[in-house]
Amino acid sequence: MSRKVSGLSRAVALGTLWAGIGLGLLAGPAAAQETIRIGAIAQLSGAAAFLGPSEKAAYEMAVKEINEAGGVLGKTLEVIVADSATNPSTANNAAKRLLGQENVVALFGSTTSASREAILPVVRRDGDTLFFYNAIYEGRACDDLMFVMGEVPENQIAPIVPYLQESTGGKSWFFVGNDYNWPQNTAEVARQVIAEHEGELVGETLVPIGTTDFAPILQDIAGKKPNFVLLVMLPSDAVAFMRQFHNQGLHTSTTAIATLVEQSAIEAMGPAREGLLIPAGFFEESTPEAKAFGERYRQLMGEDAPRQNFISINGYESVHIWARAVEKAGTTDTAAVAAAIPEVSFEGPRGPVSYSAKTRHATLPIFLARIAADGTPEIEKAFGPVDAGPQCEF
Repeated sequence: MSRKVSGLSRAVALGTLWAGIGLGLLAGPAAAQETIRIGAIAQLSGAAAFLGPSEKAAYEMAVKEINEAGGVLGKTLEVIVADSATNPSTANNAAKRLLGQENVVALFGSTTSASREAILPVVRRDGDTLFFYNAIYEGRACDDLMFVMGEVPENQIAPIVPYLQESTGGKSWFFVGNDYNWPQNTAEVARQVIAEHEGELVGETLVPIGTTDFAPILQDIAGKKPNFVLLVMLPSDAVAFMRQFHNQGLHTSTTAIATLVEQSAIEAMGPAREGLLIPAGFFEESTPEAKAFGERYRQLMGEDAPRQNFISINGYESVHIWARAVEKAGTTDTAAVAAAIPEVSFEGPRGPVSYSAKTRHATLPIFLARIAADGTPEIEKAFGPVDAGPQCEF
């Protein structure tokens, strides 16, 4: 498939042809060939604005590294970052601008599921731009033009249930999540995995986003005395839950596991963070390579750059994989790059990462970190690459 020509380029070309002068027509494409543009949509404002700076920095770092190594097809790579404002309508408009006006050759998105669903119709109408979705999410989102990198329930839940049950001897679980598609789908996977390993789900409850009073749920947990409570909530809600969980002393008998908590939320928990378990694809403390990445990140992006986490790192690695696929294909042609993507991988700060040709979801290393009293994630278990399971079939 050939790339689109921007409205400005078309106007220049038509004007030049009308005038019968070839000079302007030759100058425009020659200049355009010096740079390859990609677009990224990050959560720079709105409810998830605490994630946006890290997401933006991740895309920018990948581009810096690629350009240091010679660019893509010998050309300089440029990323244009747009704000989703954690809002589907804003994300939709951002995608329209990046594809329609900025003429990017690939689109990357670190957004909520709702914003992803608002971006996809723009990508489908365009029909000639790959979309890389880079977020922890509920799973089962499939599209011919989309590749997904980010933890799904099968990545996070499937390995930790048998490990925790075998290592502690406990088998009873309590599930608490926000009431929307990601926690709902995670609950379904958790039920299946817990049952497969002869555990017992003794309680399950979903609460509205923004819940601040967990007293009735904590009373239920106190009565049922589960070994584990699995939290699948937005970070702000998880912070409120953990503070109340800790204040009631439940942490002394029940281990809390949270699937979407990064460093800013850990800091906000204060003393309640100690002992919290987080299963995720990246912690800077996880491997020597991750620590070296952290040092290089600060060298490239500045000592005050927002810290990278398991949410933002997906964008960094997806850009690197896309660039490798372009080099393998020898072109930015959408069909050729899509075919090449499953044939390449990236050895990044968390180990080898690649996309499945069958599901177009990434296989990620998963680590289980226990949060220390000072907020440091200490790796308790490295599970290695964990397949995302039967997400899609292409």
